Amino acid sequence: MNQTNIWKLQSTPDNQIIEKICQEINVSTPIATILAQRGITDYETAKKFFTPDIKSLHNPFLMKGMQKAVELIEQAIEKKQNILVYGDYDVDGTTAVSLVYSYLKTYTNNLTYYLPDRHAEGYGISEKGILYAADNDISLIIALDCGIRAIETISLAKKHNINFIVCDHHTPGEILPPADAILNPKQEDCPYPYKELSGCGVGFKLIQALHERHEKEVQDILSYLDLVVVSIAADIVPMTGENRIMAHYGLRILNESPRMSLQVMVENINGPMDISKIVFGIAPKINAAGRIKHANHSVELLICEDYNQAKEFLFEIEKLNTIRRDFDAQATEEAICQIKKNNEEEKHSTVVFSENWHIGVLGIVASRLIGHYYRPTLVFAKNDNFWVASARSTSTFDLYEALSNFEHLFIKFGGHKFAAGLSISEENLPIFKQQFEVYVREKIPLKDKSPTLKIDCEFNLTQLTPAFLKVLERMSPFGPQNLRPLFLAKGVLFKEKNWIGKDKNHLRAKIKSQDSKILYNAIYFNCLDEINFDNNKPQDIVFSIQENTWKDIKSIQLNVEDTRNSL
Repeated sequence: MNQTNIWKLQSTPDNQIIEKICQEINVSTPIATILAQRGITDYETAKKFFTPDIKSLHNPFLMKGMQKAVELIEQAIEKKQNILVYGDYDVDGTTAVSLVYSYLKTYTNNLTYYLPDRHAEGYGISEKGILYAADNDISLIIALDCGIRAIETISLAKKHNINFIVCDHHTPGEILPPADAILNPKQEDCPYPYKELSGCGVGFKLIQALHERHEKEVQDILSYLDLVVVSIAADIVPMTGENRIMAHYGLRILNESPRMSLQVMVENINGPMDISKIVFGIAPKINAAGRIKHANHSVELLICEDYNQAKEFLFEIEKLNTIRRDFDAQATEEAICQIKKNNEEEKHSTVVFSENWHIGVLGIVASRLIGHYYRPTLVFAKNDNFWVASARSTSTFDLYEALSNFEHLFIKFGGHKFAAGLSISEENLPIFKQQFEVYVREKIPLKDKSPTLKIDCEFNLTQLTPAFLKVLERMSPFGPQNLRPLFLAKGVLFKEKNWIGKDKNHLRAKIKSQDSKILYNAIYFNCLDEINFDNNKPQDIVFSIQENTWKDIKSIQLNVEDTRNSL
């Protein structure tokens, strides 16, 4: 059951502010309105927003633990000790491992990496990983995108006299692990100004600190930002502050001179790379290896410097991605059937489970279920004698805070506001499902039970010009807290309609306003079949605008999000 969207037109800023922005920055009223809504109200702020500067990155040594982390790495390199780079098996983790491993490789050959097996070891620092390090005479472990809650396994590492650096961005627990250095801007007493880095972003701050320690400039390591922007896009962190700066430069590198592994991944993607193309074109392939087989395959690709070998690695990963698609389609269909069979369509939360689902696709299935039932969702699969889950949330519900209330029921738990992972015993699963439903029912108000389209401003299609689009695109990179603007146009007409896609559920059309003859290309993905677009019946539409490139031909495209019959 697809949800009915709530349309919410953002409040219009004061006219004097709008006029001031129009004059100072020389932009149109719709652009000035959007900028004001995002807190950009003068020339200096606009200059920083439209021209992100790598020199504006914060001093990495402001991060608590950075000095100690750098000293431990330099000491290990100087003494020719073995270093292990340990990371999570998702996109953020594999890009972080590839980044730090590639950088340290320029200083030492006493280096290896380790990623846990999703099925055999699960998320985070595993006992198997620590024992592997002990058996291979590892003196220092650098953990990326994980470790902030790994108290027991890091304690085990210390028993084996292994130094440990945690580089993480997930929310810390009340007790921190006994690592020698912890880099996580979300630590309560960490003075680092920007708190929303990705795991790979924290890894970049580490190599930035190492680089500056040798009196070198950050410009020398810009080439690593192609990995960072992939992590920022895939992990859905806020597109603000340092993330926006690193994403800006990362996209430039991705489009102009990416590393060999990413070059082979983008060469068949049409048009310039942007955040959306990373999310849908690159991230699923990198993720597929860890979901279906082992994340080592992704790191092998990401650190590969030979074109032919990179193509071979990519071919194998694309085969895994095809298998992943089959697994997630089947699990999603079965999950919806389970919800309907149990008469749970009107519940406030979704908690589904099956012994037959593949552990590697649980997060994808959870996201798809939110598309059907807009509510906090957990999808469980059996792993030996316990259940493991991936959890996803809606835009207004703090999933991490909610699940923290049930931590006493879990074997393992970690995550952040919109995504989490956990494991639970067989006997605690029904208890959790019942109590979580009660909690969500009490916490989510009626107005938050449907997705909300936050519309930036009302817009007349006659205002849409190449100059307007050029300024709009300069507001990119887009992402959380700097979303691509949504516009409302009233009384438009749909012409030349054509249903496309395997299931004929996407609508391609031409759109025009009633007072103009100009036709604009439009696409409406996952359009409901029952909607009848009568050529002569005006529609109100919510849409975004972007430049579309096809076979080197550029055109303006409207991406329709929702429609209603005009009053």
